[in-house]
Amino acid sequence: MSMKGSRYICSVAGKLGDDPKEFGNNGGASVSMAVDVPIRRDGATVYEAEWHQLTAFGLNGRKLLEGTKGSYLIVDGSKSFDEYTSKKTGEIVRKPNILVSSIMFEYPNDNQQQ
Repeated sequence: MSMKGSRYICSVAGKLGDDPKEFGNNGGASVSMAVDVPIRRDGATVYEAEWHQLTAFGLNGRKLLEGTKGSYLIVDGSKSFDEYTSKKTGEIVRKPNILVSSIMFEYPNDNQQQ
């Protein structure tokens, strides 16, 4: 089943994987973000990072540029997937992308997964 072209509204929270990069002259910014996803393995729940590419424009782009590597944030946006076939494994790889519609920097509580 191909997801190419499909878009989903989403809210995700995670940490920036690098400092955001500015592009264009209209407040464009992009960066990768790691989202901890719970996975059941051998009867236990473990968390693995799922990487998303964030893209923002205008006020959201300028706000995203305030972040630095490791910043914790919550974003709302439109999620889509790029699909391609890995040259190494021959498997189909799905890369999530989020076009940001709102952004909020947060600090997780001490009892949350970090």
